[in-house]
Amino acid sequence: MQALKVKLTDPDKTSQKASKYRAVFDYHAIYNDKKGGYEMTTTKIEAVFAENIGRVWEVVTSLSTSEWRSDLSSIEVSDDQKSFIEYTKQGYPTKFTITAFDSPQFYAFTMENDNIFGKWTGEFQKLAARKTKIIFTEYVTAKKKLHEALCKELSKETTANLCP
Repeated sequence: MQALKVKLTDPDKTSQKASKYRAVFDYHAIYNDKKGGYEMTTTKIEAVFAENIGRVWEVVTSLSTSEWRSDLSSIEVSDDQKSFIEYTKQGYPTKFTITAFDSPQFYAFTMENDNIFGKWTGEFQKLAARKTKIIFTEYVTAKKKLHEALCKELSKETTANLCP
């Protein structure tokens, strides 16, 4: 799929189900507040693809085809298909729990590993028969202060003067 335009703003094409999804956002906000953490980072990506919405949905939500993800070695999917674990090329696991799956308009999940927790939401909007807008938003909170995480990961020689 080829991106046609990034950061497209089209207020007239706002999803009719936006209010339904607000409850998902509220749930995630409570989840993050209760878990604690140090700093939340939000990343938002908007793009338009010259593909039908079904095909874009299929590529993004497929848990069996991840070859396009160069950062992953594998994905382990639970029997009930409601959670999965992604493993990086270095073998580092991140657990995901699907919280919304409204084909082909909205997909959301929580994520957690030793260093972070957060949520991801994906909105899919049909603009034309072969034109789909995506809005992906990721909210990630570090579990440890950056300083603590660096001290743990770096060698003692490197951190002798920096870390307690």
